[in-house]
Amino acid sequence: MYSHMDSLVVNPGETVKGGQVIGAVGDTGLTDQTILHFEVRVGTNAKEENPLRWLK
Repeated sequence: MYSHMDSLVVNPGETVKGGQVIGAVGDTGLTDQTILHFEVRVGTNAKEENPLRWLK
């Protein structure tokens, strides 16, 4: 999951390659600066997982 995005240029589920632009960061929510938050969530209970397991 990517949070605080200003815009996306790829579609959910689309395969992307390293270095490919997927969107533009933004300053949504309670942030006071431009930021990108990335996390991997598994299942319907939104349990956070270590992203390295999924990115290898």
